[in-house]
Amino acid sequence: MRKHGVLYYFIFRDLHHIFLYLIGDTAFVFIQILLVTLIIDRLLSKREKRAQLEKLSMVIGSFFSAVGNKLLTYFSDFEPHLDTIKK
Repeated sequence: MRKHGVLYYFIFRDLHHIFLYLIGDTAFVFIQILLVTLIIDRLLSKREKRAQLEKLSMVIGSFFSAVGNKLLTYFSDFEPHLDTIKK
């Protein structure tokens, strides 16, 4: 029993209600654990997905910085208005 249950017993001498509340509290512990577990799982999943997207963005950025400059140079040779674009 909790401390306030003991205090409640000494004040009111009502053991029946103490056990009713104890059973009610025990019944909802499993629901509370389930809810907390689901919330934590969802938060961790979002955090993991965000980290994966950040890593993917870094890989894509490094790819386009390495390959993109060469492609732009190659395609710029075919641009008829290149002098205007450079200005």
